[in-house]
Amino acid sequence: MQQQNVTVKAIEDRFRELSERWRTELESIDIVDRGDGPDPRLRAFLRSPAKVEQAFGGINAQLWDDPFEWTLPEAMASIQRVAEYLDEVDEARSAGFRRISSDPELAKVIRTPFGEMSLADLLLNTLCDAVRLAAAARTIVPGGRKT
Repeated sequence: MQQQNVTVKAIEDRFRELSERWRTELESIDIVDRGDGPDPRLRAFLRSPAKVEQAFGGINAQLWDDPFEWTLPEAMASIQRVAEYLDEVDEARSAGFRRISSDPELAKVIRTPFGEMSLADLLLNTLCDAVRLAAAARTIVPGGRKT
């Protein structure tokens, strides 16, 4: 008998929808460096996929580094490079969901930098944080500072 994975699929679909929104929003972001580093809107935008990358780096390889804290903003010098980064995040997400084969696995408790939590809690917290960060990025005036 095949185990149900309705919840896993539903969560994965929400992450996929978020990725699609990133790609749509990317079209409206100015990548130009004005001498003081990447545009504030780009920096804010990148926090959302970085949150997803961090969680799935943990799920896939127990690497919980925050990509935003090391080189991420400085490495995003073009729309093409940001799109490639989004592809990398999507691949990490897909690999993570391939590791979760059924709904009962969502109850598995793992160690994270934030303490022990179930996979379900990690995924839902990550999704909520990534959506919140994406929404915050939309509040920043293009080419300017947060309003």
